[in-house]
Amino acid sequence: MQSVKGGYTPDCTVTGTVVNGVFVETKGASPTNYITLKVNVTKPGPLKITTDVVKGVYFNGVGTFDKTGNQEVTLVSNGTAEAGSVGLYSFKLLDAANKNAVLCTPASKIEIQANQATMACNMPYAVINSTMKMNTTVSGASATIAIPVEFSSTGPYNISATAAGVTLKASGTITQIATPTTINFQAVGKPNQANNTDGIVFILTDALGTSCPRNIIIVPTKGSTKDYPANTCKDAMADNGGAGVAPNGEYWIKPTQYTGSAMKTLCNMTNGQTMVWSYSEQTARNIYMTATSGIPSTYKFSSDMPINDNNYTSETINYANFRMSKTAMAAIGVDNGTLPSLTSTGTTTNTKWRFRVVSTLANASKIDDINAMDNYIEFNPYNGYAFTSTYGDTNGAHLFTGKLNGKVISYSPSTYDSMNATTYFYGAPVSERIYGYTGAPAGQPNYFGGFGSTTEVSGHFFDCNNGQQTCGPANLVVSPANKVIQVFVY
Repeated sequence: MQSVKGGYTPDCTVTGTVVNGVFVETKGASPTNYITLKVNVTKPGPLKITTDVVKGVYFNGVGTFDKTGNQEVTLVSNGTAEAGSVGLYSFKLLDAANKNAVLCTPASKIEIQANQATMACNMPYAVINSTMKMNTTVSGASATIAIPVEFSSTGPYNISATAAGVTLKASGTITQIATPTTINFQAVGKPNQANNTDGIVFILTDALGTSCPRNIIIVPTKGSTKDYPANTCKDAMADNGGAGVAPNGEYWIKPTQYTGSAMKTLCNMTNGQTMVWSYSEQTARNIYMTATSGIPSTYKFSSDMPINDNNYTSETINYANFRMSKTAMAAIGVDNGTLPSLTSTGTTTNTKWRFRVVSTLANASKIDDINAMDNYIEFNPYNGYAFTSTYGDTNGAHLFTGKLNGKVISYSPSTYDSMNATTYFYGAPVSERIYGYTGAPAGQPNYFGGFGSTTEVSGHFFDCNNGQQTCGPANLVVSPANKVIQVFVY
């Protein structure tokens, strides 16, 4: 049944409405008693759901949906189970915002038990080993984790814990209190944290609300921790599920031939792109640029200006001003199999660069930023490390594909003197620029900027003041959004 006012439809199947934990007769609700409810939201707005009262207990949830689509909500438990009410009971979901209209009777049931064994917490506890691996869905042998548990009373037990994207559950009956009993917990989820030394803290909680911590090992994947860095984002991608499966985001890398510390950078796991440079309009204007000469020549890609690449201690990426050293970039090329050595100057046709412009500094870590998806350039280098060449395929103009303001653009020599004469990428990337296309929006002809010293290539990724089609450094303005330009290699 569709909620009349709520703008959502609940999933009342066993998997769509999951009752967590059990109630114990004469005992009040505990944190382990809750319902996870999947809903399809058809209209943003208030949420107010309750259940009918079953043997003295019920669940409810309130909130606001701010978007449409499939979502999950939590209904918390209330009340005290009546004496003599042991059993499984059906319940109804009610639309509390619509005079408690019945939404459905879920397939799952509320469980009430006569008594429960109570855990005892006698610390300290040893770290529990497991084969759970970060960014890898728990399955097979890793789905069962043996944990010693102490009890202060006998009876049935229902114990659960959730941490790092994983939920543990165990149930059974304990008949005598002696030394700790080893219980097999079933694990479900995909770990999003890892620690193979001290473990990740899981708080085991029984049906009566008693809680005991346990540290459980989750094995890191390459790049998930600074003490287990990947060689490159491609290397991290392979160990985190492969292309299109590994999550986009921040990873730790340390190229094989790079002698510095591991560094955290941004990875695009569509194909293992490694971010080597990132800085904002404000950084360019206030630090690297002058009103008369544009970008200093020392800031060209051919110069060696590592900035904030050694973030081993801070463990954060300064997206407003981040740049790797030339040695690190060359080492990435070697590990990706595109360069035979750090000193190679051979053609690197298997390497690609990707330049993109992100909408705001706040979105700098988002691979799926809309502006970056609509404004990017990808090209193969001409020679060298792909960051030292001055000239490209045709008079300094490189073959490329990409988008500018959402419009698909490309350049090839066959159209150099015709329709694409004003749409080409120049320099790659000592002084790169996009001259736009016929009918390009005003103020956007040099959206990917330039690192040269002449006025026509110093447009950078700023906007031209007053909507001018072209402008020199003195007429460039920083957007209110403070856009970010980023460079990836893969």
